[in-house]
Amino acid sequence: MTKILEHIAKVEGKEIHYNSTELDITCWGIYKHAHPDAEIFKYINKVALGELGIATDSADWTGFVIARVNESVDKDVMYALAVEFYEEYLKDAKLELFNDDCKIAVMSLYTNAPKLLWSSVQQALISLQKAGKIDKELAMSTVDGFPGNKTYAGLQEANNSVTGA
Repeated sequence: MTKILEHIAKVEGKEIHYNSTELDITCWGIYKHAHPDAEIFKYINKVALGELGIATDSADWTGFVIARVNESVDKDVMYALAVEFYEEYLKDAKLELFNDDCKIAVMSLYTNAPKLLWSSVQQALISLQKAGKIDKELAMSTVDGFPGNKTYAGLQEANNSVTGA
């Protein structure tokens, strides 16, 4: 998770901010409009109201208010809440099944289009199977974007062939 959060910090930023095309704040790559109940936003709201007296909805915050909130939040708490969010959010991405070199790409694809991630994985596994790189006995299913036991077994087989396990 550390490498994923390092990547997110680099490409999305750790600070609370607005993206020009979005309706509410974002921090650590987590968009409040999409995840209004995320603990990280509950914490941000608590700091804004409790420590700063800001009762305005975050969708209406000015740059000045965002700067004040950013100065007031505990960065360690924010990091911990980002970890908590992504561990839950990414659990169905099954990152543990992927080689470390692939995890950031998998996380990015999963975040943007989970079904397309799994369709890509399934197509890759079928191609590996046809090329004789993984066991033909796995009888991979069709590409449907919904991973099951065959997809997970194929991933394990592919990982074993890469690592030599």
